[in-house]
Amino acid sequence: MKKKIVILLTATLLGSALTLTTSQPVQAISKKAAITLSWHNQSYRKVKLTKTTYVRKIHWRTPNYKSTVGPKIKLKKNKVVRIQQTGTDFGWYMHIPGRSGDYTIVKRYNDYSWFKLM
Repeated sequence: MKKKIVILLTATLLGSALTLTTSQPVQAISKKAAITLSWHNQSYRKVKLTKTTYVRKIHWRTPNYKSTVGPKIKLKKNKVVRIQQTGTDFGWYMHIPGRSGDYTIVKRYNDYSWFKLM
């Protein structure tokens, strides 16, 4: 009888100790990490522009390295767009609501100061 009580008490204490040690608070991630994660998933992220930004329309050719870009288009602050960070050709792909085609941003590849995640 004593063995059953000791085993039951030990199992209860171990279970509660594991519960206390495994619960962790939720941690927020940075803009860079969130966009990098979406880059690996090959999906677009919805963002809000925090600065006036210039973009150029991509005119796709085959093979892709022969693609060209059009003239600058100005996007105002607080515009909601969808972006994807890429590893080749153009630093960013962008979809703009109300406009057709793909756009690229006229900014450095590692600059994350022009948007805010939604």
